[in-house]
Amino acid sequence: MKDSHYDGARESRTWWKHPRFWATSKGINVPMEIKALSDIRGRHESEYVVKILNWTMSEDRLMFRYYMKYAPHGDLYSLKEAHRSFRQYPPEPLLWHFSECLTKVGLLFERGELGHNPMSD
Repeated sequence: MKDSHYDGARESRTWWKHPRFWATSKGINVPMEIKALSDIRGRHESEYVVKILNWTMSEDRLMFRYYMKYAPHGDLYSLKEAHRSFRQYPPEPLLWHFSECLTKVGLLFERGELGHNPMSD
């Protein structure tokens, strides 16, 4: 689950009202973050893009929440914190793997699809 709150600073309220924050989906306004993840996941079943199961929004509180598929190994933040507590760095091959995955997601967002060997570009 992820919550995004925009009820704090004045800049946050301005951002909430900004047209670039919103996209239209099936005749309703949807936060761009949710629309982008839903669109990219719908066109390409990428193992690197988390699946959004549902979402809700509270305009009174200037926030939205979306529910994602369960990730049994957590997220990058929890991995970083686990290594920090042992005063270690994550292993280098793991960092290269994350770099490759994030590059593929970036290419997927840019192009809308991935070729047979996206890293060769």
